[in-house]
Amino acid sequence: MKSVLILLLAAVPALGLAQQVYKCVGPGGQVLYQQAPCVGGQGGPIDAQPANVVEGRPAGEAIVRAEAERGASVRSATARGQVLPGMTVAEMQQVMGLPMVVNTDRFKGGVRQQHVYRGDDGSRRYVTIQDGVVTGVQDRPGVSPAPRPGCHAPAEIDNARFELSSVTRTAEEKARIRARLEAMERKRC
Repeated sequence: MKSVLILLLAAVPALGLAQQVYKCVGPGGQVLYQQAPCVGGQGGPIDAQPANVVEGRPAGEAIVRAEAERGASVRSATARGQVLPGMTVAEMQQVMGLPMVVNTDRFKGGVRQQHVYRGDDGSRRYVTIQDGVVTGVQDRPGVSPAPRPGCHAPAEIDNARFELSSVTRTAEEKARIRARLEAMERKRC
């Protein structure tokens, strides 16, 4: 009986119906808790704190809100064909499809993966995944388009300079390379 009364009294403040609680001494010396003042002045009001009441918003509401916001950003990114950190592997594969290669490491008690995607132009996309969640995306551009006919790209000129700097070349070879390099520099792209 006493435990039921205490539970009822604890539930009242939690419901927002808080009232004053009195601790009284009843006939035979038993202790009673009641909402009415004690008869005969044998007892008085007590400070009863509400049980299981959390100030502010419950933590669960913040978690639900964060998950709803994450879901909205993932849906938006998926519609645009983008991969975002925080996506699961399944969400990432919905955008990218299956990777060409998956590199897997065990790292600090977890699993880290690198999913490699290759484009037709030679470009690469590396998606880093830690314990099933995307943590990073790195893009590497593909091969630049071929230079215009009759002109020479900077990389081609750099290769000729490298050939010219070789110590194993004869004087005749260096003269030919120097002449070719001068012609290439005149027709730089």
